[in-house]
Amino acid sequence: MRSFAAVALAVVVTLAFCGVLAAQETVIVAVRDAGLSNEEVTINAGDTIVWANSSSAYVTVFFSGGKEVQLACASPTRFYLAPDDTYTSGVVPPGAVASLCFAEPGVYQYFAVGGGQGRTLKGTITVK
Repeated sequence: MRSFAAVALAVVVTLAFCGVLAAQETVIVAVRDAGLSNEEVTINAGDTIVWANSSSAYVTVFFSGGKEVQLACASPTRFYLAPDDTYTSGVVPPGAVASLCFAEPGVYQYFAVGGGQGRTLKGTITVK
């Protein structure tokens, strides 16, 4: 828990220093060996989700089953635009973060694959 708090604080300080927190909110979702800290998140368009990998293994985040992210409103961290024009994360090592700013309203279902014991964790982001 202490490492998650340290990672979360570092993310918030970095985003504040860069001026990213001025107009938007940032929600941190911890990816833990036991599961996600928050499986369902509701945000406004322009807000950012930060996935903090607090698990003991590498994690990848991808969207499937709902709206797929095709437009991000700020520079994503550890996310890239795949050949099908949707965002997916690269590999997120233990102790690292990935972040994505959501520009379009909708319901986004995602999977965090990896973590403790190679689990597949499911989450939902509702953007108003």
